[in-house]
This record gives sequence, structure tokens and C-alpha cells, in this order.
Amino acid sequence: MVRNLKTAILATFTLISSIVIMYNMNVKLTLALLPVIPYMLIVTAVVGHYTQKTQLGVQARFAGITAFFAERLQRMRLVKSFGKEEEEIEQGEEVLLKHYTAEKKRAIVDLFAEPLMQSTQAIVVGTVLIYGGILVQNGELRVSSLIGFYMYVNFIHNNVLKYGILWQSLKQARGATENIAHIVEGEDEELKRQQSMANDVHNDLSLQNVSFGYSERTILNNLNVTIPAGKVTALVGPSGCGKSTILNLLERFYEPRVGRIMIGNTPAENIHIDEWREAIAYVSQASPLLSGTIRDNITYGLPFEASEEDIRQAAVQANALDFIEQFPDGFETEVGEFGTKLSGGQRQRIAIARAFIKNAPILLLDEATASLDARSEHAVVKALKQLMKDRTTVIVAHDMDLIKDADQIIVIDRGAVSAAGTHKELYKHNELYKQLVEIQDEKESRLSVQF
Repeated sequence: MVRNLKTAILATFTLISSIVIMYNMNVKLTLALLPVIPYMLIVTAVVGHYTQKTQLGVQARFAGITAFFAERLQRMRLVKSFGKEEEEIEQGEEVLLKHYTAEKKRAIVDLFAEPLMQSTQAIVVGTVLIYGGILVQNGELRVSSLIGFYMYVNFIHNNVLKYGILWQSLKQARGATENIAHIVEGEDEELKRQQSMANDVHNDLSLQNVSFGYSERTILNNLNVTIPAGKVTALVGPSGCGKSTILNLLERFYEPRVGRIMIGNTPAENIHIDEWREAIAYVSQASPLLSGTIRDNITYGLPFEASEEDIRQAAVQANALDFIEQFPDGFETEVGEFGTKLSGGQRQRIAIARAFIKNAPILLLDEATASLDARSEHAVVKALKQLMKDRTTVIVAHDMDLIKDADQIIVIDRGAVSAAGTHKELYKHNELYKQLVEIQDEKESRLSVQF
């Protein structure tokens, strides 16, 4: 960028100096050449526009190639299991062909760009030779001055051409980085706000008239929910009704479009986000792990140095110690990228152990037992019930062992609260909740018969 700026400054100085010298040599011929400069700039702008457009196309197709192969390589077992190798090869060829087409368009633009840029030199030289020859014939210009003009117009052309090359490079760079620029220029998350959370951490959470959606799709509509401090609140409802979205809002990964989140009488947007998230332990159904050891993943994000006893106790509570000690390296076992060296249930129990050791006052559970076998699930449910005592807990689960004992159950339907109450109250008075319970009971009955 600095080099381009130096080039632009030097080109400007040379251009102005050449025009001044030429003007002193002959005014008429200088004025005849001035209209050529706007033409050169117009050609530059047009070439730059199409350069950026084609570069955007190339980058979009390249992103498509990256996404296609990254996804397929990670899901190779799925592809082979369903015998879709030939179809995936065809799709890969189609993706590569689209990228080739985009590259070809860019090459065509480059093919015409250079002649268009150079055509300006022919116009300038032609003007000097034809009109300069007329002025020489009329005795208004000497031959030596005409030769000098010829030399200076080359200076003008070369320096205006530098502007064109610079503009074309900038357009090409913008086309290559536009998506990144949107991310970089986006608003950074402001961690520090007006207030600390220290005085509000044990107050009720509430969503007041909250509406939210992704893009044009509305998920939550005028939602009003109160989550009592130190109590267990369960969110139930059909898939896609907005339960996990509520958890995302509570963690403040998103801000409501309408309405606000409160803790006590304090709006969430006034509280330091780093303190807010430090007060939350979150266990999701995806059980995300990072490459590193089991110990690294259990203690990940802790604001303090955990002792060996704390780590072991968290593993015991999450029913994870048995399988951890079966590994030769124990807690120093490498989990691999995304935890691929562990089974789904093992990853889930390590994520639960992470929540135990964090010991946060607010606990969010999103299908926390989804990847566990029946035996492990029973043990972890008992541990989770112990963990939930005296904590502000929000549960999203289909496991009725966790939901039935909740202090409050909120039924979400189509992004709004359908009903709220205890298990007995809702089973008796809310048809949707009754259906969900009966479906779950029927499913468990079928499984028990099979085994």
C-alpha cells in the first residue's frame, strides 16, 4: 500500500510538471491534449469495474471449492455408506467447472484491459503528430518543440497509465477481499459495558417482549419468560420452536430485535459481557472440544488454576473418570481435532465435566444427555440434578427425568409461550405438553421392549 502511494505521488508530480512545461512550449497543442486525459481515466474506471466484478466471481467460486471439499472430506464415511461417490465426483467436477468459468471471465477482462489501456497512447501520439504537424506547417511550432512534445506526452501517458494500473490493482484487491472486509469492518463485540454483574448474579432472568429471527425468518415473537433465580426452568416444545435460540440469547451471542433481556432490574446490555458469560456454564448437545488433552478441555476457560483433585472430582461427577483412566495417558490423552479420538458419549461427558468444574451460578443445558448410553445417562442425570441445586438453571431436553422435576416448565410453540407451570399442571391442562410427554413415554416403552 505504501509503495502504491509513493507511485501515485510521483506520477502526480511528473504529470503536473510535464503539463506545465508543455503549456509553456505551446498552448494550443497542450490544450488539444488535455481532453485525452479524461478519456484515459474513463477507460481506467471501466477496466477497474470489470476487474473487480470478475475477481469477486473468482473468489466466490474459490470459496465454493473450499467449502465443498472441506465438507466432503470430513463426511467421507457418509458418502461411502450411501454409495454416493459417483454423484459427489460429478458435483465436484461441476464446482471446479464453475471456478474455471469464473477464471476464464477474469482472463478475458485482462485480455481486453491491456489493449484498452494502451490505446490511449495511440490517441495521444496521433494527436501530437497530426495537430503538431499542422502547427509546424503554419509556423506556430518548431520541429524541435514538436519532438520535445512527443517526449513529454509519453511521460503523461506513462504516468496516467500508472493511475490506471493502481486503480485496477485496488479493484482487484477489493474483489479478492470484499467478504473479509465486511467481517473486518463489522462492529466488534463490546465486552466492557456500564455495569458489573457482581450485584445481579443471583437475581431472576427475564426476557421481556423479545422478538428475534435469523435473516428474514422470525423465530421468537413477543416472548415473555421469567427464569427464577436458584430454580430449575425447563423449556419444552416441538423442534424448531426456538428453545435453543433462547439459550443463545441468554448467552448474548445475539441481541433481540425487539425487547430486552433483564437480570433483576438491570438490562443485560448494560452489563459487561465477559462477566455475564463467566457466570454461565453451558453444555450443548454438540459437546464441542478443541485439540489438546482431556485435562485442557475440562479446564478450558477457567479463570483460576484448577487443582488435580478438582479435575478428578469433576470427571467423577460427569461419570467420565472410568473411561479417562482406561487411556494409558489418563487426563493427558490427546482428544484430536474436534475431539475425533473420542466417542460421542465421551465427548459429551467431558463437556459436562467442564460445566461441573466451572461451578457457575447460571447453568444452561441444551440436550446435555443426548449422546449418552442408557447407563451413563442415568448416572449423569443424577449428577446434573446435584449440580442444578441452588443454581439458576435452564434446561432444553427431551429427557422427562430432568424435565418433570423442574420448578417451572415453559412450553414454547411457534416462538411464543404456550403455557407455564409444573409437570402435573401442564400435563393436566396443556394439550401440547401432554402430547410431548406421551410421545416420549411411548418411545421409551418401545426401546425397553427392544432391549
